[in-house]
Amino acid sequence: MHYFGLISGLPVLKPLQSPPLSFVEAKELIFQYLTDNDKEVIHHFFYQIDLINFNSLAQDKPLWIEGGNLDKEGLEAWFKTGKIEDTLFGTEKQNVELTETPPIDRLQVYWELFYKTLFSITGSSFSELIIFEISLKNFFKGHLERIIKSEPSIHFIEGGSFDRFAYNKLQIGDIQAEHPFLASVLGAFDMKDPFDRELKILEQKWKFYDHNTFFEPFSLNALFCWLLKLLDLHKWQLNNAEKGAMLINEIESELLQKTQSKFI
Repeated sequence: MHYFGLISGLPVLKPLQSPPLSFVEAKELIFQYLTDNDKEVIHHFFYQIDLINFNSLAQDKPLWIEGGNLDKEGLEAWFKTGKIEDTLFGTEKQNVELTETPPIDRLQVYWELFYKTLFSITGSSFSELIIFEISLKNFFKGHLERIIKSEPSIHFIEGGSFDRFAYNKLQIGDIQAEHPFLASVLGAFDMKDPFDRELKILEQKWKFYDHNTFFEPFSLNALFCWLLKLLDLHKWQLNNAEKGAMLINEIESELLQKTQSKFI
């Protein structure tokens, strides 16, 4: 199915701009036009937001993106109990071992289930995009392990371009020919300035999205990539300088209080 009117009417997204739509607004707009099968795919997209919010809870970060499939109350209940009904994550209620693992470890299982389900409901049309997304997550994990000279850990999502032992060892030259977009992102990881690094990663990701949808700019795949860009803009808003300074001040204040309490 192609969505000529819908996609041509969506705002053009550019790096660093403020998100032109909230995800609540995007949902309301997009779901008016989708077929039932495509609604399932786009509904599944919004689980990414839930997983990002779950990660914020797991790391005790005061970050939240509105518009996922779960509200705060539902997400907090899932976080505490390991059970969420009527979603693809509902299968966890039958897995006692998983509910007893730390939330940050459970998150890996959720991401694997997210991509596995996305593969199953989209078929081969999304395979290149999904493999790229999984590889990016694994590269970031591998990059951190390479910095601290650690062995590959359990936090690895199956289905990327390489096996788990490769991501913390690969150099740009190793993958340049067959995976140029991944190589471009990998090259940005070592940039010193955090702002320049994040912007470079964002730009390279978006180049891949544009490449991936070049011949089908009005397809469901193109709509999915547009939503991924919108998600990037919302995530960027969470990491702006003002909020970053606020978090640093909160951390400093907390450390000061703990230090003072030792001398009282």
